[in-house]
Amino acid sequence: KSEDSDDHARAVVLLDEIDKADPDTPNNLLVPLGSLEFWVSDANAKIVAKEPPLVIITSNDERELPSAFMRRCIMLNLQPPDRKRLVAIAQAHFGTEHKKTYEAVADLVLPAKQSDSSQPPAETSTTESKPQQSAAEFLDTVQACLQLDVKPDPNDKTWQALSKATLWKPRESTGAV
Repeated sequence: KSEDSDDHARAVVLLDEIDKADPDTPNNLLVPLGSLEFWVSDANAKIVAKEPPLVIITSNDERELPSAFMRRCIMLNLQPPDRKRLVAIAQAHFGTEHKKTYEAVADLVLPAKQSDSSQPPAETSTTESKPQQSAAEFLDTVQACLQLDVKPDPNDKTWQALSKATLWKPRESTGAV
């Protein structure tokens, strides 16, 4: 325990993508979060919080979470970013000097996000692909364009290869292979 630990009586806890955790995890968290204490078996220690932590939990809605758990949550559903927001996100990450690149990538990414029936460009189309673009894929694409000096142009072979690698992901398997 550090000397200044008392100065930080509150904590922020991030549980990222809880829907991908073991199915029992949400219900297993009910008692520790409610009692503000938990046991760390590796340290053979009981941890007791002085103040309730701010717990932020993310989910991709890949699996329904238990209702007992959800009753204790305040939900905030974030809408996918529009063109203006994507450009602002890129500027926050990479600076303002490449705004035209950010806008061009956003223009090429957004049409694919707006339709479930969108397919990659004809030269990269496969029956196993579907669009799964998010702000993260957008940023990956922008970063690749900047580092490789690739201009976002749907008619350019280099752009087509780059966008295939960063934007068009194979579908997740729905059953045993």
